[in-house]
Amino acid sequence: MSTVEWLRQGLMTSCGIEYEPVDAASITTALDWMEQSAVGACVSQSESGYYVMLAFHAMGMAMIVGIVVMLDLWILGLMRGIKPQATAGLIRFAWYGLAINALSGLALFFSEANKAFYSVSFRIKIALMLLGVVSTLVLNKTVFKPALTSPQLPPHARAQACLSMALWLSVIVVGRLMSYLTAPAAG
Repeated sequence: MSTVEWLRQGLMTSCGIEYEPVDAASITTALDWMEQSAVGACVSQSESGYYVMLAFHAMGMAMIVGIVVMLDLWILGLMRGIKPQATAGLIRFAWYGLAINALSGLALFFSEANKAFYSVSFRIKIALMLLGVVSTLVLNKTVFKPALTSPQLPPHARAQACLSMALWLSVIVVGRLMSYLTAPAAG
């Protein structure tokens, strides 16, 4: 049993749902459907679809990573001239960037679902991105919002900022490496 199937079994069992193994053929059918859907075909087969989605993906990533890294640098004391109140609305734009990134990423996934689904580097990127989102949520709640009313940062703030930067920059690196580390889909 694969790790993913083991996790699926544990989740279903804990939710009180009877576990049934997923047939590999049904996964392939779903992935093929995604690739043949209007979104998948438009992105993969049109002259500019892939590049337009890639541009949106990069723009969304730049929004979230740029803003979060700037706030992380502020926590680390490298941007002392910026007052916390000046950054208060930026985190909202970071979430908009994440939404743009996620929607364009989903369209890109649909365009080559078979290749991406079986790619270890894709799975690592998604895991890092989810950890980055959780890290940003925690930073927002425990550091950014309290900094609006108190100049004293919590003792763990610097470690959290370093972790946040490492996660988000790793998402970018692994995302770029996917082009070179992902084998073409079999078929």
